[in-house]
Amino acid sequence: MITKKDLVVSILCTFCLTTVILTITPVKSAAEWDPWVDVREDGTINVLDLIKVAGSLGTSGNTTKNVNVTNLPLDSNGNLKVSSMPTEEIVADGFLTTMLRRVDHGYNLHDIPWGIFTNSSEIMLNGQNITVLGGQVSGGSTWSGWTSMSNTAGNSVAGATGSASATGRIEAYNSTNGLICRLSMPLYTKIRVINVYKIVLFVDVVVPVQFTNVQWFETGNSIDAIGTVFWKQS
Repeated sequence: MITKKDLVVSILCTFCLTTVILTITPVKSAAEWDPWVDVREDGTINVLDLIKVAGSLGTSGNTTKNVNVTNLPLDSNGNLKVSSMPTEEIVADGFLTTMLRRVDHGYNLHDIPWGIFTNSSEIMLNGQNITVLGGQVSGGSTWSGWTSMSNTAGNSVAGATGSASATGRIEAYNSTNGLICRLSMPLYTKIRVINVYKIVLFVDVVVPVQFTNVQWFETGNSIDAIGTVFWKQS
């Protein structure tokens, strides 16, 4: 039988034990703060976190943790706001263009020129520092030919037919006409070149010779290409 005296003693012991536990000064660990260990998410790792862990002692499961993001930027319709970083607008203050155009037609293979055709343009810059912003080349060449067993067009059959894309290059020179650099087109990377006195832009097109041992009845080719380079003084 629990007497009144026993009840008072029990209450006093419980009070004293609780006071001792709560007044114990916690020892700070030398380890760095780990928010994943703060299971109560109150900003402090203490004995209360251990009590929560002890309650799950012996359990097992998937180690994946659920993370809820509550501060996503949303628009008025509840959709996620997505914006790109502003890009720097660079305006070219110099450019150079080269065109290559010609049409050839004949009745003999030797009437039509073949090989590498090229054209160039140049500009003087008087020692400027420039940043080449890019360069493009488009167009090319087409060729075709017909050969026959006789001198009548009715007996002609198709011969060599094809096409080739134009290529281009950019060359920069110093004050003594020495080559500083040579850049192939198309050019998509910005390149800074110092002390430039001259820029030369080339456009090249290839027309290959076909079936040199055949007597052409009719043949021809067409070339139409253009190249452009842009830069900014820096």
